[in-house]
Amino acid sequence: MTGPTGPVSPDTELFRRVSPDQVVVDETRRCLRMSSAAFRQSEMSIYLQDVLAAANREPASVIETEAYRKHFLAAFQARVALDLSLEVETVAWRRRGARRCGRQEDQPAAR
Repeated sequence: MTGPTGPVSPDTELFRRVSPDQVVVDETRRCLRMSSAAFRQSEMSIYLQDVLAAANREPASVIETEAYRKHFLAAFQARVALDLSLEVETVAWRRRGARRCGRQEDQPAAR
């Protein structure tokens, strides 16, 4: 699922797998919600809507394997991350490519 490398458009839909241990009960709202821990890492792996679409995959497919069946899927636009001063880019640092989101100062200087 390798795609182009470089910055991502603010309108791009991003998806992040969220572990069940990063979901908490919100007593006030009477529902489950994602803990901020799901987004606290300085660098996170994410999935891009356009890359999934190019591979003819639905977003839900990233949690349909046995290893991730109990995970949740968070969706948000890249603009949200960018507004928080996070860098969102596609990088090819793994064989199949990877997408990441993180603070610019946390990114390695050279790739």
